[in-house]
Amino acid sequence: MRYILIPLLFLVFGCKENYQLTEAYDRGKEVYITNCISCHGSNGAGNLLYPPINSRIANAMTLERAVSLILQGSQNMPSVDLTDQEITDVLNYIQNSWGLEAEIIPIDSIISFKSISKNAAIYP
Repeated sequence: MRYILIPLLFLVFGCKENYQLTEAYDRGKEVYITNCISCHGSNGAGNLLYPPINSRIANAMTLERAVSLILQGSQNMPSVDLTDQEITDVLNYIQNSWGLEAEIIPIDSIISFKSISKNAAIYP
């Protein structure tokens, strides 16, 4: 019985994570279409002013850097006013689109990072 239960537990918890990622991906796609597609394109390839975000190199940046770019912008990228859930979802979408695969980013990671950053006076 134990030999059946252990693989079953892995299957159940793996399915839960896949479901959560699918939900986040779908919500993130809407956030991407609304806020990002005009600059980064429908395939994440970017253009002369905006860098591609559809590569493993682009997605190798730290979570902290990605959140900072969204909230503060950069030279050519304007800041985007998104909720913690929208940030989480759009990052899950970007990191799991265009042939890329990554583990789900939990919203707690975004909230924790913003809290630490706020206390460090990174955000106004």
